Amino acid sequence: RDGSGRVIIKTVESEGNIVITVTDNGIGAVLTDKQKEHRSVGIENAKKRLAVQCGGTFDISFSDEGCTAVITIPRDKGDSL
Repeated sequence: RDGSGRVIIKTVESEGNIVITVTDNGIGAVLTDKQKEHRSVGIENAKKRLAVQCGGTFDISFSDEGCTAVITIPRDKGDSL
């Protein structure tokens, strides 16, 4: 965004979970139906590893105002990571 790009990383503890949120104000994305069906190997691997190793989740969303990624790790599992 012409030098005005911003990335915000926020970590909170909520309802027994550690929640890491990463947002940016990039150009965003308006995905086509075909793109919505596509599964990135890297993102899918990250989701599977979080689920298997600690019962965590990884969600990513795009809008015309940027991107938001949210990683949630159960607090009792996160202590051993």
